[in-house]
Amino acid sequence: LVTAYLYRGIARAKQGDLPNALEDLTQATQFHPSSTLAYLNRSLVYLLLGKPDLAEQDFEQAMKSGNPTSAAFQRGRVRMALGDQAGAKEDFDRAVAENPVFAPAFLYRGKLLAEMSDSSGSEADLQKAAELAPIVVPQPKADS
Repeated sequence: LVTAYLYRGIARAKQGDLPNALEDLTQATQFHPSSTLAYLNRSLVYLLLGKPDLAEQDFEQAMKSGNPTSAAFQRGRVRMALGDQAGAKEDFDRAVAENPVFAPAFLYRGKLLAEMSDSSGSEADLQKAAELAPIVVPQPKADS
């Protein structure tokens, strides 16, 4: 039952039906209080509804529910999009500390550091992301 609410909530959110998406995702959290996916997705719906405080609470719950790397990474992406560079960096730092082989966290932190004019930090993170997952960070082709 939790899976049905979770995926219907995600589908409704993608269709722009945010009130019903919120209802479904709330049901999913009630049936499965440790569902990281339900909290992460509900947090995104809260953000779209203009309720960042509730979104923050769900991100925190997602971090406690089982996958702190994913929760920190997703919150970092949201904070980056909202212009909260310090908060985004904190989240990407946490994701990297929790899982030092998680290439997307290095990739996004590298992009963020570039925006923050930290070219050496950016270069190091982008290089690390490329080493961990060459498909995630395409390497330039050598001139023939």
